[in-house]
Amino acid sequence: MYHLTIYTRPMCSDCAKTKEKLQDAGVQYVEHNLSENEEKESELKKLTGSRVVPGLVFKRRGLVGSLKKPIVYTGYERNQKEADDLILQMQEEN
Repeated sequence: MYHLTIYTRPMCSDCAKTKEKLQDAGVQYVEHNLSENEEKESELKKLTGSRVVPGLVFKRRGLVGSLKKPIVYTGYERNQKEADDLILQMQEEN
């Protein structure tokens, strides 16, 4: 099962579109609003190599319970197909 964390900013249209997509799909996620928590911006940069939002971080555990390498996307439009595929998997798992 995937666990999703998204990094957003209030004036980001891609962020709003991503959150709407997740809510419509009934997918749970943790959101870090970078304008409210500046420390999370360095976390985003460490994970993605960028400060581009939305940052989508899909994590899951392997068969023996160890955390697998996360799947990370920066920006929704440029990664829409891949992100939508993982969102669909999460939706089916619920």
